[in-house]
Amino acid sequence: MKKPRRAAVVCGVVLFSFLFGCWLRGHLYVVIPEQPLSRLATLSSMGAGGPYFLARYLVEYQGDILSSTFEYGKAFLLTAGLLNLLAVLDAWDIASGSKD
Repeated sequence: MKKPRRAAVVCGVVLFSFLFGCWLRGHLYVVIPEQPLSRLATLSSMGAGGPYFLARYLVEYQGDILSSTFEYGKAFLLTAGLLNLLAVLDAWDIASGSKD
C-alpha cells in the first residue's frame, strides 16, 4: 500500500457518508425491471461495498420515504458508493504506476 493516509481518509469519508445517509433515512436502491435507470443507481449504491451489503441483507435496512430528509439521505448513500468506486480507480492507477 503506497498511500495509507489517503486510503484511511477515503475509507472514513465513505463510511461517514454511508452512515449519515442511513441516519437521514435515505433509500438503498434495488433493481426495478420497469425502470432501466434503477440498474445504474443500484450499481452506484453497491459501490459502497461492505456497508451496502451489510445494511441491505444483514440489517435489512430500508429508508423512510415519509422522512423529510429522505432525498438527502439517498444522495449521501449514492455519493458513498460513487466515491468508493473512484477510490478503487485511483488505487488502480497508483498500483499500475501511471499515477504517483
